[in-house]
Amino acid sequence: MSKRTRMLFVVGCLVCLMASSVTLGVLDPHHHMPLPVDTSGELANRQQVSAYQGASNANVAKSNAQMPISFSLESYRANANHAAGNDGSWLSEPKPFVEYGYGHNRAKERDGLTTNTHTFTGGVCCKTFADFQTGAIFSLIHANGNSAGRNGVDYDEDGFTATFFISKNIQWLYFGTSLTYGYSGGIARTKPAANRFRTKIDSNTLVVCPYIGAIYVNGPFSASITPTYVYRYQNVAYRSGINNSTSEGISDGTFVLANKASYAVNEKFWVDFNFDYNQIIHEDESKYAQGSTDRGWLTLGPKFTYCLTESTQISLSYTATVANEDFENHQISVGLDFRF
Repeated sequence: MSKRTRMLFVVGCLVCLMASSVTLGVLDPHHHMPLPVDTSGELANRQQVSAYQGASNANVAKSNAQMPISFSLESYRANANHAAGNDGSWLSEPKPFVEYGYGHNRAKERDGLTTNTHTFTGGVCCKTFADFQTGAIFSLIHANGNSAGRNGVDYDEDGFTATFFISKNIQWLYFGTSLTYGYSGGIARTKPAANRFRTKIDSNTLVVCPYIGAIYVNGPFSASITPTYVYRYQNVAYRSGINNSTSEGISDGTFVLANKASYAVNEKFWVDFNFDYNQIIHEDESKYAQGSTDRGWLTLGPKFTYCLTESTQISLSYTATVANEDFENHQISVGLDFRF
């Protein structure tokens, strides 16, 4: 083959490669699969929402999966009767509760999504055979958010979660597990008037959360440590009518070392302080994810509980996420518990 022929062959190959990249799309850095070439700007909807649903973000399904830990700890409060048991029935000593939570989340990336979440939660905890505890937690969720910049997005989401759990206390040791299912349906819209495109996003979530822990009690003071593993699987569908409808299954696993210190000021009022270390062990990222994820962070904050009557108590808590380069999150919750 002559020198001129070889040169023409190389130029032809380069032209074919460039043409194929335009036809097939841009390679995704995580999955090495081609993303669609988006000339409309609608792809920004999918990218912003995939970041919001990421493993290190605030998530009601993941939070509810860890709530049963608190039911195990309550039987060890300094003013509780540690020897109390059930009356032999399958379900006894029901403890219903209701709670309202407000969350504020902000992605720290430039022009990232800022989201406000309202959560209404209700549930019940009971004692059952062999002094196990069991119960259910249900939540209704509404979230709305927006991002600025050239590819700004408005986002509204509604959903629910259902958590079922079982746990057991043996002296200073406790263990249990929970299973949570959640669904959310959201609408993302690009902000620019010339490119006001709408994307429907449906997400089905499954979370499993086994845990084991230990507690130390000395008079009005108690402290506990609870290692747990939070596994989450999500199936997310994107439909816009502009780019092709797609769906993806993604998963992540987070190790959480939950620590709590409690002090009973008197018989009616006590204070808790939570300090949790979170570390993502594995993460199968969305094909729309951009950049890497900060895999470790802390969640901490106080909770104040006051007994209105012998059978009713009210609580107020605040939790903040710190030491995460990707996002910040703040959560305020007000709860009311009943004992029968």
